[in-house]
Amino acid sequence: MQRHLGFSLLEILIVVAIITVLASFSYPSYLKQVQKSQRIEAKTALSIMAQQQEEYFLQHLSYAASLDILHNSVQAQTQNAQADKAPYQFSITQVLPENCSSDKATPCLGYTAIADADNRQSSDSQCQQIRLNHLGEQSPLICW
Repeated sequence: MQRHLGFSLLEILIVVAIITVLASFSYPSYLKQVQKSQRIEAKTALSIMAQQQEEYFLQHLSYAASLDILHNSVQAQTQNAQADKAPYQFSITQVLPENCSSDKATPCLGYTAIADADNRQSSDSQCQQIRLNHLGEQSPLICW
C-alpha cells in the first residue's frame, strides 16, 4: 500500500467551510468598526469647524454663514476627499438670525455645523446627520 502525502479534497473542503463560517461572523463586526471610525472622523471635523467658527467670531464679531466664507481646513479636506467618495458631506446651516451675513452690518450670532452621511456611511442608520451648534449642543446624542 502506497501512502500519499498531502491533504484530501474532503479535508480541504472542511477547512474552507470553517474559514467561511468564521469570516461570516467577523465581517459585519469589521464593517461596524469602520462606520464607527468614520463617525469619529466626522465628529472631529465638526469640532474643528466649531473652533474655527469661534476664531472667526473673535475677528469679525459674526459667525461665518457658510464653509465658503470660513475657508477652513475642513472644507479643503472635504473637497479633496470628495474625489475618493468621502463618507460625510459638511455644511453650515441654520445660521441665526435667518437673513444675516458674515459682515458687521447684520452679524450671524449662531450656526449649526452638519455632517451628512454619504456613500458607504449612508448605511449608518443611527447617524445619518451629525450636528453641532454654536452653543456646543451635539445631536443626536447616540452619535456623540
